[in-house]
Amino acid sequence: MKKTILIACLGLVSLGLQAQSISLAGEWNVELGKSGSAFAKNKRASQGEVKRAILPGTIDTNRLGFAPKDTMETTHLTRLYAYKGAARYSRTINIPKDWKKKPVELFLERTRPTWVYVDGELVDSCNFVSTPQRYLLPKKVKPGKHLLEIVVDNGRGVPDQVYGSSHAYTEDTQTNWNGIIGRIELQLVSSVESKSAETLTGTIPSRSVASPSALQMPDFARDFHIEGAHFYANGHRIFLRGKHDAAVWPLTGHVEMSVEGWMKYLGICKEYGINHVRFHSWCPPEAAFVAADSLGIYLQPELPFWGSFDKKDERLMAFLHQEGENILREYGHHPSFRMMALGNELWGDIDKMKEFVDDFRKIAPDKYYTFGSNYYLGYQGIKEGMDYFTTCRIGGEGWGKYNTHTRGSFSFADAYDGGMINHFHPNSTMNFDEACDKAGIPIISHETGQFQTYPDYREMKKYTGVLHPYNFEVFRRRLAAAGMLSQADDFHKASAYGA
Repeated sequence: MKKTILIACLGLVSLGLQAQSISLAGEWNVELGKSGSAFAKNKRASQGEVKRAILPGTIDTNRLGFAPKDTMETTHLTRLYAYKGAARYSRTINIPKDWKKKPVELFLERTRPTWVYVDGELVDSCNFVSTPQRYLLPKKVKPGKHLLEIVVDNGRGVPDQVYGSSHAYTEDTQTNWNGIIGRIELQLVSSVESKSAETLTGTIPSRSVASPSALQMPDFARDFHIEGAHFYANGHRIFLRGKHDAAVWPLTGHVEMSVEGWMKYLGICKEYGINHVRFHSWCPPEAAFVAADSLGIYLQPELPFWGSFDKKDERLMAFLHQEGENILREYGHHPSFRMMALGNELWGDIDKMKEFVDDFRKIAPDKYYTFGSNYYLGYQGIKEGMDYFTTCRIGGEGWGKYNTHTRGSFSFADAYDGGMINHFHPNSTMNFDEACDKAGIPIISHETGQFQTYPDYREMKKYTGVLHPYNFEVFRRRLAAAGMLSQADDFHKASAYGA
């Protein structure tokens, strides 16, 4: 795939240890403006009040956004301080004297599309959303004080489809926040890395991502491989007991960035016997991989997409391919990173999906790949290039048949009588052996435990952050209007426990 790679912001794994870094966490000035405006392009147009924001953080966590006009939304929680557009974050930086004539890099661990300026001059722009952004500062930036400005725009810079079809962006879960989260630093870089100021045009690099040696690999990931229809590691067959993760962080409205936070979350998963997490249409940060390495949990990140994999959409294809390369190079050295998918429930060009997988396999041959999790809702079945299949079925079935199914519950529009669980009386003999035996490669059942439950209104008091449960309030008012509010707990127990 031909493309121009702006190496100035490539999220490559560091080639050597950082000699020194300066944290830029703390108070910043912030101005709000419209996407694509003169302000967003750093022209000195007046934008009114200059506010203060604490970074790492977002417009939401700093309570600088706008109160919701609609409090009747029922499909997701509501942002109390929502903002979509350009935000210019600025502060004075001081480059030490002993950094003279040494290459200096600005490191932004996770953000939205950005445009970076030093002393009013554009350094570069970057639209990486799954991995850190790195900017090499111009050589003319000498030791001393300088004005650093970072325009972050959550309203432009990525293909339009991504805003509503990726859990990296969608309002349904972690929200389309504007800000910079995780580490924000000035770093000294090696002379080799400093060459990243060049712009290169070429084909996909063929070099592999560095992966742990057999001696460094922890037991849970040692010799992780596939034989027939099963995964193996450390000399024995393993069974993946997994969960779906959609970036649900209701207190902050953005993904957790600390190792401690991920150790707590994944630690609870492990207590429940879960050893595998699939990240639906997004990729977690470095901290998640570090925690998973320690706890022995297998991770499957995905490209930030859920929709039509349209080869004619060159902008979308280039964006997704770059995101995939970045994910592999940034996180590929982690033992927990064993599998990868191109997104969730994709449809579109299957040959293009295979091309992506073939390209990624050249970059990181130690990983196992599949096309989109539950691509074509499983109807297209297993194709060449898929090492395993995350799916609800392994191909189309006759209406009223369940011989291709790999999970029990379906939409009534997608399977006769809503699938086996709804069709058959409860029993201990029903299983998915027929479909799995035909597959010939490992099958991971897709979104098996996805059931609707009635809300537990006692949970409402727990939403103390940037998202408010107005949807709960709507449901409660409806129940009260029907004269059944006293039965709220009964409805919750009947639906949740029954599921």
